[in-house]
Amino acid sequence: MANRGPRPCAAVAEAKLGLKLLGLRLDSHSSVLHKWAQRLPYGMFDGHGSVFPAPDHLVFHGLARCCFKALFKALPRDLKQPVAASLRDALTQCGYKRTRVYNIKRDKVNGLQIQEWAAVLTIGPIACRRALPPMVNGRTLATSPVGAVLDTIDGLSDFAASAFFYPRVELDGGRTCRARYDTARVERTAERFLQCVKEVCQRPDCDGFSSILDVPNTHRFRELLHKTVDVIDAIRDILELPLESFHQPLKRSIVRGNGHNDARRALSRYVEQEAVSRMSLDPSVIRVPEDWCTAPGVRQQLRAASPLWSKDSDDWVIGRGAAPQGSIPAGAEELASSLPHMTAPILWRSSCSRGESERLLVGDAVAVLTTGFSGGRTVDVAVGLLAYSNGAGVSFFRVCALLQLPCGQAGAIVCPFISRDAGGTVYFSSSTFLFIRMQVGVRRALCMHACSEDACSEAAEGGMAHGDANVWHLLGRQDGYPSRSG
Repeated sequence: MANRGPRPCAAVAEAKLGLKLLGLRLDSHSSVLHKWAQRLPYGMFDGHGSVFPAPDHLVFHGLARCCFKALFKALPRDLKQPVAASLRDALTQCGYKRTRVYNIKRDKVNGLQIQEWAAVLTIGPIACRRALPPMVNGRTLATSPVGAVLDTIDGLSDFAASAFFYPRVELDGGRTCRARYDTARVERTAERFLQCVKEVCQRPDCDGFSSILDVPNTHRFRELLHKTVDVIDAIRDILELPLESFHQPLKRSIVRGNGHNDARRALSRYVEQEAVSRMSLDPSVIRVPEDWCTAPGVRQQLRAASPLWSKDSDDWVIGRGAAPQGSIPAGAEELASSLPHMTAPILWRSSCSRGESERLLVGDAVAVLTTGFSGGRTVDVAVGLLAYSNGAGVSFFRVCALLQLPCGQAGAIVCPFISRDAGGTVYFSSSTFLFIRMQVGVRRALCMHACSEDACSEAAEGGMAHGDANVWHLLGRQDGYPSRSG
């Protein structure tokens, strides 16, 4: 008697079980969410455990973690602690004071949140290289397995910085904004990353950790690349983190549904409980009567809502804490006293802030959109129509002192950074003092010390104790700072 296949009911049961393990159902293809997904190019929606697009989830939470796992697997035991300390020191500068990438006792890479991995990928290439000696296991760093993995991290970091960079006229200039849709850099950095992964997998001395990189996420990266390049202007709208809290109620409602019209139930629950608390919109924009928003519950949700990107950014506000006595350089005091409309005594301050997310201290770096050096002692910030010109560019300065102007606005005395060598390091001119009015076009940049084996060492609390060498690495918006998922 011929063998017959499983009964239809058994096949359906197996299909249901398989779809359930993937977080899907038999009628998921008819969901309104999938109809919405069809408006974007094929493959833009991530169907593995989620029905939502997540290019940053793949890059930061998937590939970045794999790369750093491979790095710490390749590092000799005596170099793991210095690299972990350097990473922690750099993350502290980014605002993640408690984040540790590597657990020394358990000899494993920690599980971090997506915004933390985004920051790690931004500072990782510099933080790791500055902690490593020129020779590793009797071979130069460039030719060693550790160097091969570092090249892979460099490629992924460059891709993330280029793919998730959103230029703004008032911060980056009109020329940068007009070049936004040039995909050459995205394709070049992506190809470099894939080539580095291929080289690691083909090297015999990398057999011990190459399997960490040879994972499905790496192979899905090329598909992500082709879909991303086609809609490079819309990638901001399909990032996971800004919409993560927007998506989660829908996914929970779908999973907890009874299988009957899951999408409708999910959207109904979202409208009932989550709509106002996830976005902050002016009622007139979406044609909602203003008296609908006067209810106490609605007002409470509106106060807790997150502002949209289209809202105006906050202005710089000078701090109240006075600068310590004797901490102001003589050149800064002389320049401040010569400023027009400046009255004595000068109110020196220790910090200034912009909203709740950006705090600037003395010793930090700032990126300023300028119109070029005019030869005076004031930095000409490109504001308004000047920001649209081709001559507007970003320059970096080190903050030497902060002061409150008579009008109440924040001001800063800065020293310019000057390129030092072809390796990307810079130094600041401690004899040149310039004045900057803290306004639109001024943002905090990341200034990382280029450590040397003789002058820098690990600190007792787990960070780094830096020497006095005036050698630095700078990271601005085009380099991925602040991290795009942060």
